[in-house]
Amino acid sequence: MLATSGLNGYIQRGTELDVPYCVRVAELEAGDVFGILTVTPGYQEDSVSLVSQGAEAIKVSKSFFLKYADERVFTQIEMRYEPYPSQDECLDDLDLTDQWQRYKKFELQQTLQKVEEKAQLKEIPS
Repeated sequence: MLATSGLNGYIQRGTELDVPYCVRVAELEAGDVFGILTVTPGYQEDSVSLVSQGAEAIKVSKSFFLKYADERVFTQIEMRYEPYPSQDECLDDLDLTDQWQRYKKFELQQTLQKVEEKAQLKEIPS
């Protein structure tokens, strides 16, 4: 990418959507719940997966849960839990993070180059 002035030179949208991405959306703590919103009526399911690094988890069948849950339970779930971000939101965040990392690297290189040039000028006797 050509160097232009400022962060705006690094903003370029167009991430290929056919490339699979793995983005950490949230981290569960002891007692947390994953995927509970998917049982609420009218919920549009996003493609979010739980990846465990050996943690113990209890999986409850959706049909079993729906058999015993009532409207009060669904209301509490909707009030307590926020939906995970959409794929587009995750890709936007990933893209923004990537832009920042590239910009930061560029600025650091430019600053180090200027410092080296100043140090070399001081070493040259006049």
